[in-house]
Amino acid sequence: MMKLEKKLVALIFMMGMHMINKKLLLIFCIIISIAGFTQVSDEYGYHKYKKRFPKESFIYLSLDYVDVFDINKDELEITLGYREKLLYLNNNAFQLSQRTVGYDQFTSIENLDATCYYPENGKYKKEKVKDFIEEQSISEGISFYDDSKQRKFRYNKLREGAVTDLQYDILANEPRLLNRRVFSRRLYKKEQSYTIRVHEDIDLGFKTFNMDKADIQYSESIDGDFKVYKWQVSDMEKLSTYGDDDNELYIMPQVIPYIKSYSIDGEKINIFRNLDDLYVWYSSLIAQVKPSENGQLKKLADSITGGAVSELEKVQKVYYWVQDKVKYIAFGDGYGGFVPRDPDQIYKRRFGDCKDMSCLTINLLKELDIPVYFTWVGTREIPYGYSELFTPQVDNHMIATYYDNQDKAYYLDATNPNLLFGRPSSFIQGKEVLVGLNEKEYRKDTVPIIEANINQEIDTLRMRLEGKKVVGQGSFLFTGYLAEEVYAEFKRTPKEDIIKRFNNKLSKGSNKFSGSKVEYYRPNESKDSLRIDYDFEIDSYISSIDNSLYVNLNLTKQFKEFKINEKLNIPIIFDFKYFLKKKFYFDIPVGYNTASIPENISFESDLFNYSIEYLKKGSQLIYELKFTQNIIQLQPEQVTEWNKYIANLSDVLDESVKLTKN
Repeated sequence: MMKLEKKLVALIFMMGMHMINKKLLLIFCIIISIAGFTQVSDEYGYHKYKKRFPKESFIYLSLDYVDVFDINKDELEITLGYREKLLYLNNNAFQLSQRTVGYDQFTSIENLDATCYYPENGKYKKEKVKDFIEEQSISEGISFYDDSKQRKFRYNKLREGAVTDLQYDILANEPRLLNRRVFSRRLYKKEQSYTIRVHEDIDLGFKTFNMDKADIQYSESIDGDFKVYKWQVSDMEKLSTYGDDDNELYIMPQVIPYIKSYSIDGEKINIFRNLDDLYVWYSSLIAQVKPSENGQLKKLADSITGGAVSELEKVQKVYYWVQDKVKYIAFGDGYGGFVPRDPDQIYKRRFGDCKDMSCLTINLLKELDIPVYFTWVGTREIPYGYSELFTPQVDNHMIATYYDNQDKAYYLDATNPNLLFGRPSSFIQGKEVLVGLNEKEYRKDTVPIIEANINQEIDTLRMRLEGKKVVGQGSFLFTGYLAEEVYAEFKRTPKEDIIKRFNNKLSKGSNKFSGSKVEYYRPNESKDSLRIDYDFEIDSYISSIDNSLYVNLNLTKQFKEFKINEKLNIPIIFDFKYFLKKKFYFDIPVGYNTASIPENISFESDLFNYSIEYLKKGSQLIYELKFTQNIIQLQPEQVTEWNKYIANLSDVLDESVKLTKN
């Protein structure tokens, strides 16, 4: 203990504990804390980094990936190495003491070594982790099963100023399932590198993305029988991200390695030389699916499609049956994450993942001699497609595709119970798909982006003035993806909470808006439309000055929320384009005339268009707003322009109609 600490402790005991006030205790704690800091050795730069990063719990002293692709005893051997060294800068360290290393059916862990260097009496002491626990990983979110496991351990001596050194190797037994290596910038890294060592008998390729986002140096060299590729960066600052973290792949520097082919004893084994090779592997996986054996699918297909007069109608009926009768549950059980389960099993269980639901759809239609095809696709969070890369890193979803006699594609995704037949899921719009036509042939197509006029929000109001309240009746008509989205939200809302949900989601005018008698339904039972009828009132909405009334007919509030953080550096991926129309009919109070009406206005840009029109018709004022969003993705460099246009629209929406007494 330092002399200062000894003197302070002695003083406290001399005074007696009953005489110690809160202020003295606080001073004592601060001094003890400072004294503790000064006892941390600066061997790893603790004092420098604590001052430099006062808000961080820890930083990376080093992070190194070392992947070795070797030929050992006439077999391909892939070792994916991980090395990290962390420095902990505050007392949150103890919360990070438990760590895990994950693996699955395709991988195993070797050479796991975890060591903690903890400060004590001005020096660092070493504690090597000895106890490791094997357990099944628990996935979060929706009902889910996968074969992921983890090795769990704890740093018992972890504290402020400590350094942990974690090293392990992952042995990969499936050369087609290599992961991307990302230069994440969530935390400061003193040193980071990625090294690939490749045996001369292995032809390896790699794709890089966003490497210009950081000062990453690249080099190549030869080391005996190995070619060495290396990317490294020093003093890489943390990059604060603004936007949806699910879309980080659009900005994060990353390297995606893949094996083109390798040779053993003069025999060449192809892996992923091109898209043809990827499809050959995918085709071999779906070839493992056993067709229906007992005729039950044939009976089912006939019963589902009874009365259908065209092939397209049969496809639609089968699609809706699978959509309505089979529950979506995600799976990731080894090759079960890639191979659909047999259709008889799916039919019996009545649940499955995207592959399973596509498989059942395809096999039901196969019983009717209607060709429908397994189709691979990546969701829009993945920023690349089959034209840029031909590995499983490109896709994460499976659907089915049907082509009519005009070669029009119908992308069938039964995982969404509210999706209209013939419409692709919103999250694959604009993405490339790989359609498996037969064992050897495939098509590479692009999913269309649904036009804005399909996804409509038509908001109609009839309103009048009662005292200081605006009261009336309204209706929303949603179509397309909007109908699907809003219906799903209201469907899962308990009946007693519908009005509350409505007021939270679809209110207008002011925070004094109150809806009542809310009813929602699908006109003609169509999945492509949703109507919501309601009564409403808005208290104290009209302003009165002298003999004049001021009423803002722009009751919509949603555009106020359209402004985007100027710091945005991750692209915004909108669910879809859409068209919005608000048409409001306002009864002019008896004894009043219109003194002034805002000017009509219209605006067009690549991002969005809008127009606002006012019309006086007899004793009514009619207000109409039209808004069209023209894009499904907004780049960071477009944010300033977007916000400028939204600000202009917001100014217009603040204008009011002036009414004066006769």
